[in-house]
Amino acid sequence: MTWTADGKYILFSKPLGPEGDKEEWDLWRVPAEGGEAQRLGVGMRCDDPSAHPDGQKIAFSSYGRTSLDELWVLENFLPLLKPAR
Repeated sequence: MTWTADGKYILFSKPLGPEGDKEEWDLWRVPAEGGEAQRLGVGMRCDDPSAHPDGQKIAFSSYGRTSLDELWVLENFLPLLKPAR
């Protein structure tokens, strides 16, 4: 688990449930002030997530999808924040 740079959310990875012989995982966030966890739709195991200070990037390690080493860059996948009232 880790905090987002603005301190508004906690990021974590958890399994969605069994998918054949493998578990399906995803990246989630939960508001620090409380509320429902939100699935972010990454669709893979996201171990040791780390939020960049600019609030635009997340780094994580993952394993289990293939036997090959891979480096992934995900851009513009987080939902837009609603303006504060």
